[in-house]
Amino acid sequence: MSQNAWQEVLTYEHDLIVRGLALLNTELDNLEAGKADLVKMQQILDFLLDFGDKVHNVKEENHLFPLLVERGVPQSGLIRDMLLEHEAERELLVRALTRLNMMLHASLEDRHLFVNKLRAYAARRQEHIEIENKELYPLGIAAIPLEDVDKLLASFARVDEINLYQNAVLHFTRLLQHWEERPSAPLPAARTLSNSEWQAVVDHLPLAMVFYDAQNIAEMSNSLAQRRTIPWQDVRPAESQMAALFEKLRSGSEDSAVVTKESGGRNFQLVYRAVRNEKGVFIGTLEIVTEIKP
Repeated sequence: MSQNAWQEVLTYEHDLIVRGLALLNTELDNLEAGKADLVKMQQILDFLLDFGDKVHNVKEENHLFPLLVERGVPQSGLIRDMLLEHEAERELLVRALTRLNMMLHASLEDRHLFVNKLRAYAARRQEHIEIENKELYPLGIAAIPLEDVDKLLASFARVDEINLYQNAVLHFTRLLQHWEERPSAPLPAARTLSNSEWQAVVDHLPLAMVFYDAQNIAEMSNSLAQRRTIPWQDVRPAESQMAALFEKLRSGSEDSAVVTKESGGRNFQLVYRAVRNEKGVFIGTLEIVTEIKP
């Protein structure tokens, strides 16, 4: 394992984000010319939020930056500036997605303001990436010892898994390729699967999964045969801990939580995610248990 392996992961993700920004700028040109494809623009903004923020930024905020501070890089300089920009980006993308559907019938002035804000964001995001690539990451290469690299990469992988993408980079690379190769086509809509088809898909996942309704009653799980490969009942937290965890997810004080457990010489990761409907109403909790293999 090379000492800059973590940097290679993050700089490749930067490359994907830059490609997404280029696609966004193209769609902004179309919007200003009155040829907007709002479905495609929403998908691109979703990519920048789901991958650029919830995957990439989280790897930096929750894992890289704390390690840099632990290894002596000041938090008051570049790290603080990057964190502030992450938060500003997060808020801007959420607002843009909220306002996007209004743009077809918006006044020329409002549309121009919307376009200019997103163009300014795209330009600043690219500058942000350049600063990280050329200034912050080299500080990390000098500060992070080789023995920390494997642990850092493992934490990056867990971010992918928590976001339900076991290979987030491959997933989003393919998504970008689709848009770049077929610039006039949004992501094709998937056929709705039947209940039996969904159950078959769930039964083949390499994990144990249980959905608890809003009253914390288990309503759905994958196949018993699959769950038997993972002793999920033995590694689940105590009932009092689960009740407290469910309450945090229900109240919205947390969107997800991760618990690690050992059983029979095997290590397991339990991920809990709040499930809400399209109106934001809490409808239950998804529990996903996977084995952490060396």
